[in-house]
Amino acid sequence: MARGSKAPPLRLACWNYPRGRVSALETSLAGYSYLQKSATSSSRRTQTRPVRGVHGRPRCGGRGRADACKSRALLEAATSMTCFGRPHMADGAGFTMEEASYDPITAAELLTMTIPPRRTLLTPWLPEKGLAMLYAPRGLGKTYLALSIAYAVASGGTVLRWQAPAPIPVLYIDGEMPLISLQERVTAIVAGAAHTPPSDDHLRFLAADYFRDGIPDLATKAGRDVLERAAKDALLVILDNLSSLASGRENEADDWRPMQELLLSLRRQGKTVLLVHHSGKGGQQRGTSRREDVLDTVIALRRPDDYDPTEGARFELHFEKARGFTGQDASPFEAALRTTSGGALTWETFDLRQDDRSIAFEMFAGGAKPAEVIKTFGVHKATAYRWYKQWKEAGGE
Repeated sequence: MARGSKAPPLRLACWNYPRGRVSALETSLAGYSYLQKSATSSSRRTQTRPVRGVHGRPRCGGRGRADACKSRALLEAATSMTCFGRPHMADGAGFTMEEASYDPITAAELLTMTIPPRRTLLTPWLPEKGLAMLYAPRGLGKTYLALSIAYAVASGGTVLRWQAPAPIPVLYIDGEMPLISLQERVTAIVAGAAHTPPSDDHLRFLAADYFRDGIPDLATKAGRDVLERAAKDALLVILDNLSSLASGRENEADDWRPMQELLLSLRRQGKTVLLVHHSGKGGQQRGTSRREDVLDTVIALRRPDDYDPTEGARFELHFEKARGFTGQDASPFEAALRTTSGGALTWETFDLRQDDRSIAFEMFAGGAKPAEVIKTFGVHKATAYRWYKQWKEAGGE
């Protein structure tokens, strides 16, 4: 190669490198040549070796050694990685991302792949590598419920009508609660629980109030780095709540893109994420509906018609999106938080009377229009028309 000419890039891309994301390591043939020389040189000055950073990514020290470091990492990956059974070997001819990680697979390959089934972290609605949202008006008890879910999953216990089959590591990220309030709530939940996590590391908290400057905005690179480092060993990450942890105009779909990319990245790393969010004035989750596009489950907490503020946390729980479960598992119910004489918190659940949607279906069958349903139940226009669409899809005439 002539002096001063630019070497073509040598690329490797593989689905599972590193940590479940499609990643590409690029270097140049010039850097590769330097690596070969470094490997045979006994001079301490020319020896370079990659070390692992906090996220498992290669990083290097030493001036002028970046290409050599990337080359070594590239070669290690090229000789050891297999993408869904296909070896991806690199050579000096120029191994492109298009040729490597984005080759389509045949139907026969798909059908014969050995793909591990998704476990359920909390039966029936929280799957492994799942994305879910829990939303409610302010003061209805969503943080109490989210903390109870965290403790149940970390301990292999129960919450409401749901069971965690086995304890798994959980990271709870809180963006706004005073640390003393968090301590008091967790203390009461632990006191009322029948199970305990197998180790202290099974339930960890990243609380903004613990740090002088809070937690970086999760929609930024700094916030994403903090989250991924803290969540390294967690299989369930709970974000409480979106408005305090991530910036952006809530009604703008494009402003949600950085957070959606973060959620999908965490899912590719094998993690489940539960978002805790506020409802808007119309009763739906606040902001763009695009948030729900990639979610498996959406849970809405609503005030019962006969609710009295002196009752504390009491709500109706409705599954607005239920991917992978149906029937009785997806039926709404009522829940109330009780405090024992010793200060322990426990949950009670009750069957609901015929739910509003079923009654709305009966009204549609009798000739009612969505406007009448809005007036009867006080639901948002979008909810009434969604029910009407569901009724039509179910065979309503």
